[in-house]
Amino acid sequence: MNKKVFIITTAVSVFILLLVVARVSYNYFITKYTKEDTTASIFDGEKTQALDFTVYDVDGKEVKLSDYIGTPVVLNFWASWCPPCKAEMPEFNEAFSEYKDVKFLMVNLTDGQRETTETALNYVKENKFDFSPLFDSDQQGVTAYEISSIPTTIFIDKEGYISNVYTGMIDNKDTLVKEIEKIAKK
Repeated sequence: MNKKVFIITTAVSVFILLLVVARVSYNYFITKYTKEDTTASIFDGEKTQALDFTVYDVDGKEVKLSDYIGTPVVLNFWASWCPPCKAEMPEFNEAFSEYKDVKFLMVNLTDGQRETTETALNYVKENKFDFSPLFDSDQQGVTAYEISSIPTTIFIDKEGYISNVYTGMIDNKDTLVKEIEKIAKK
């Protein structure tokens, strides 16, 4: 009987120890990799001129990034099928309404198959967003900035220099506002 009690006590002790180790490990990793850390700023801090490209407005007219030199620009690459893009859109729309001196170029990745001009426009209308999307149907923006995941947001100062780049969803409105304030003050 004593041997059985010893084995059971040892097994329970080992199990409790494993639970404690798992909990401590979980707490360590959850604080190390918080949601704030999931927004990846890939900008290396060097003064880099924004690359020009052409997209199209809702009327099919060409719009070039270089048209906005002299104005701070928030350049966001998105698609209506992208959950992180959808999640951050309301904050972009709110910032669009608040910062009239900043140009928001909300560039839809319009490939003509998975994402069309119609699906993007319907998404914007259904959600009652105030901004007008632009369409990267020739993939010039995606190519110029080597966009490999969306959303990607690039903050460009009024002189046409990149202030910061975020790959992935911007974690919260405070980060978005901080980056907009940086380019609006320059």
